[in-house]
Amino acid sequence: MKFRTALAVALIAVSAPTALAVSPAFAGTATVVRSQSSVAQLEQAAADARATYEAVLAKETAREQELVALLSSGELPEAIRARRDAATAAVQQAKITKADAERVRSERSAAIDALPATTTEDERVAAFRELHRADLAAKAAADALAGAERELAAAVDQGDDWRVEVTRQVGRSRQAVADALAASQAADRALAEARAAEAQQPTPTPVTPAESATATPTPTPTSPPAPAVDEDPSDQAEDRPVTASVIPSAVPTPVPSAAPVGELAATGSSASPVFAVAGAAALALGAGAVLVARRRKDDADR
Repeated sequence: MKFRTALAVALIAVSAPTALAVSPAFAGTATVVRSQSSVAQLEQAAADARATYEAVLAKETAREQELVALLSSGELPEAIRARRDAATAAVQQAKITKADAERVRSERSAAIDALPATTTEDERVAAFRELHRADLAAKAAADALAGAERELAAAVDQGDDWRVEVTRQVGRSRQAVADALAASQAADRALAEARAAEAQQPTPTPVTPAESATATPTPTPTSPPAPAVDEDPSDQAEDRPVTASVIPSAVPTPVPSAAPVGELAATGSSASPVFAVAGAAALALGAGAVLVARRRKDDADR
């Protein structure tokens, strides 16, 4: 049982520094993979933005040409044109009606002025009634003409508003093209910056445990000698069990180096080769502990 405990402690002391020295060497590889993934995503985004710009350019260019042709022709939409024509005809008719009403009123007024002195009171009252009716008709014709003119003005304003809206649509079409172009250019700039950043990153070289073991270590203080082994069988081996506390006391404290050396320096890893030296020292001490435990076991069996 004591032999197994010493063996387990030795294996832990040997394997832990080696694992710590090797595993950080692959951190740079993950960074490069993420960078390549980001570049691929930016390439896809730039391609999508470029395709969107081309589609918007084709659509809005055709739309702008159509709108400009409408403005140049001077034609109005059917509904606006029909309203304008109807209002124009109504104004013309109202003008004729008003002119007729004013002519009748003038005749009635002249008739009253021409009444002879022998005209009876009833005839004079009837003449004034006709003049009053002519005045009312002339006033109604004037009101109708004013209404027709307002409708015509509204129809003309509607046509003008339509032209303004078409002009705004032309501006919106051009703005849509400009926005799509700006988005495409921004995507291209982001892609170029990502590629430049990727080109400046060093390519990491994965380091295997065997290569890390052969890396040039940083000098460390000399390890203290292992405790002497008493070979006298009279000593009770069972009273002095080998525990894990024996091994760590003999392992030297790693001293961080000023700069990474060996193969680990090329990977950009922060792990120091000192762990390799610590592992070698732990291996030697662990082997010594195993031999001591085995000899004590043999002496106890005798």
